[in-house]
Amino acid sequence: METNPNSGNMSPASCPPAGASRGQRWTILRVLLVWLTLYAVALTAYNLSPTASGFVTYRLQVVPAGWLIQLTLPDVPISLRPASIVSPSLRMDILRGCDGVEPWLLMMTALLAMPSSWRRRLGGVAVGTLLIFSLNLLRIVSLFHLTLHEPAWFEVAHGVVWQSVMVLAASIFSLAWMGVFKRPHDTGDRP
Repeated sequence: METNPNSGNMSPASCPPAGASRGQRWTILRVLLVWLTLYAVALTAYNLSPTASGFVTYRLQVVPAGWLIQLTLPDVPISLRPASIVSPSLRMDILRGCDGVEPWLLMMTALLAMPSSWRRRLGGVAVGTLLIFSLNLLRIVSLFHLTLHEPAWFEVAHGVVWQSVMVLAASIFSLAWMGVFKRPHDTGDRP
């Protein structure tokens, strides 16, 4: 059903991006459905797996974050536990959801769903993985420093600021890798 420009009624099919054909609308819808399905399955599998976060949390988060904290706070003795960084005055637990996996899944599934070559998709996943997990290390280290000096700010920094930064970083990176921000005359296939 098409819309009559004089009636003021708009059908959902008449609201695609400017200049999109019916085929382009279907491609956009298909990519969104594939992405949402991949994300739902991956997130469910991650949350149902009792051990999925063990390796990610300890080897990819606790150990490097502990090293960075010792580097930036040489006078503060710290010890590492499987999901914690402990100092004499602070125990920071890195729980499921604080390990960077959820924004990584958001980014990874979006890139896998995009209509592009597998080489381009996997390249985006590799670069995005470095971005997300590096950003999460910065998050853990900054939250440790913040909690040592201003513990009252932890909840806002952890639950609002850093959560937003992580989701925005995953989203903006994914869209940029897909070429959403290209100018109309830009035809280069850059990552």
